[in-house]
Amino acid sequence: VIEPTEAGLYYNPNTKKLDRSSVYDPGRHLVCPGCYFFKYPTNLILFEFSGNLGNSLNCWTKDKQEITLEIFVQVSIQKDDIPMIFEKYRFDYQVVWDQKIKMAMKQTTKNYDTSQFFEERSTVTQAIKEMIESYLLQEGVLVNSVHVGQVTIPPRFEDAITTKVVTQQNAATVLMQRNVTIIESMTAIITKHADSDAAVIVGNAMAEASEADCQDTR
Repeated sequence: VIEPTEAGLYYNPNTKKLDRSSVYDPGRHLVCPGCYFFKYPTNLILFEFSGNLGNSLNCWTKDKQEITLEIFVQVSIQKDDIPMIFEKYRFDYQVVWDQKIKMAMKQTTKNYDTSQFFEERSTVTQAIKEMIESYLLQEGVLVNSVHVGQVTIPPRFEDAITTKVVTQQNAATVLMQRNVTIIESMTAIITKHADSDAAVIVGNAMAEASEADCQDTR
């Protein structure tokens, strides 16, 4: 029997031969006495690096700051690549993929400043996913999802990050206030021009009326 979340390679221990030509789907299969399947999971395989497991990843950033990352990666084995995986690793593939994911992580984090892990998290996460995909390209797996969890930095640097964010917010507020002031000034100028034009029109009208009265008097 091959379970619904598995696929298998048929092995005959009598002849000591493994059938690499076919990958068997889930279900009940008629096999020779004593024969069985080497089974591989086809559902999602989770690689978790977190504080709960005590294996969070220590990485370096572009600005030479050490940070600690929690990351969750889900991959799935491609059915047609199971013979290749068996040839390369037998059943030790997770140990190798674990190391490749760690290397991909550390190669990616050095391309980003520490602040970007907080201000541009989605961009950093996408870059990490793409790097992991490149490391696992020849491994017969699909990277289904990558999630970056908690990012931990030393307290003194955390204070600096907080100050930077507050400064950026203050700068944005000042810029907005400046724009409002400019708009108000432009509005005042337009209003003055309109008042001036109206005064000229009224003055001309009154002058014309006076001139008309004088002519009537004559």
